[in-house]
Amino acid sequence: MEGYVPRAYEFPDGCRFNPRCPHVMEICREKDPPEFSLNASHSVACWLFDRRSENEDTFDRRA
Repeated sequence: MEGYVPRAYEFPDGCRFNPRCPHVMEICREKDPPEFSLNASHSVACWLFDRRSENEDTFDRRA
């Protein structure tokens, strides 16, 4: 991932990755994304994650 990496004590509002995400949207800068459990040891927190397909991890690449 390219872009600005904030210090641990100065995370931005919203998603922590919004300063360097290539798919950032306005909501990413305003609110923390929802977290989804993929399995017992993995999860994802992203506004673009789409849980419609339970058999594969799907992202809606609108940005």
